[in-house]
Amino acid sequence: MLESSALLVGLGTRILSAGYQIDWSLTNRAWCKIRRCWIPTNNVISFSLLAMQSIDVFLCSSPSATLRQKSNIKYARLIVIGIFIFGFLHSTPFLFYQDIVTSASGATSCITINAAYNQYQTYFLNLCLYVIIPIA
Repeated sequence: MLESSALLVGLGTRILSAGYQIDWSLTNRAWCKIRRCWIPTNNVISFSLLAMQSIDVFLCSSPSATLRQKSNIKYARLIVIGIFIFGFLHSTPFLFYQDIVTSASGATSCITINAAYNQYQTYFLNLCLYVIIPIA
């Protein structure tokens, strides 16, 4: 479900932009912010739930009774709620730091306007959260 909404929001607008020269993120400030916030939210939640599912399979199939007891529905619900809260809170700064900017040449783009958050996004979000942690 989350992957479908990420595809719809991310890829749908990209198709409109590249195929029909309709780019809502350059004309609508709210869409610029929401689109940039929604995609990392979906990615963080999807990757985290996939990792938790793998851990749950390990716990359920463990020969140790102690490890099997750690896999229960009460903890699973709390962890899933925590993952959703973390995903939304983690991507909230995009609502504040994403904006439509016109360059000196007159070109408009939807970019991150805070340099520190842009570095965090580049080095932690993109590199660590999407590449290094899933591989490990």
